[in-house]
Amino acid sequence: MTASPAATTSLRLQPEFGPPTTQVDLFGRGFWAHEDIEVTVGMSIRARAWTDDRGEFFTTLNVPGDTSAGRARVTATGQSSRLTATATFTVRNP
Repeated sequence: MTASPAATTSLRLQPEFGPPTTQVDLFGRGFWAHEDIEVTVGMSIRARAWTDDRGEFFTTLNVPGDTSAGRARVTATGQSSRLTATATFTVRNP
């Protein structure tokens, strides 16, 4: 496998903030083609995805209901390349 043409990885969240249990769409790019991706929030795996021919992926996750208000680090890690991308979700209490 070879790395995608993208120079860096990126991870975009939609939305970027909300209360616990919010469903978040994740868009990642810059990973190897056809690679398994693990998405963690803090230290817990919350989603998995598979990249396409361009090293891009889409998946969703639900913010755990017991997540405290504040910033939560979301990390996508390529299981073959070990490339990572991070983004921040801001948890707001209702």
